[in-house]
Amino acid sequence: MPPLKQTIMRIRKIVRLLTLLLVFPLALCAQVTTSTITGTVKSDKGDPLEGATIRATHTPSGSVYTTVSKKGGTFTLPCHWVNLLTLTSF
Repeated sequence: MPPLKQTIMRIRKIVRLLTLLLVFPLALCAQVTTSTITGTVKSDKGDPLEGATIRATHTPSGSVYTTVSKKGGTFTLPCHWVNLLTLTSF
């Protein structure tokens, strides 16, 4: 094989390897499992409740995430689990 062709083949292999090494860590980062629960707490009459405590419990691990509703009854609850949550308000 001529030297130029060998050099081109080596460069192609290096480019493929570098591409793989750069893309693989990005794929690993994409596997992060976090979520955010948002909503509005309302009374039985449909009025928004400010100051209500909202608690989400991850059933398998027992991890608890808590927040308090703001003006208009709105709340945002960042969680580290995306499934098997029990949501309560009091």
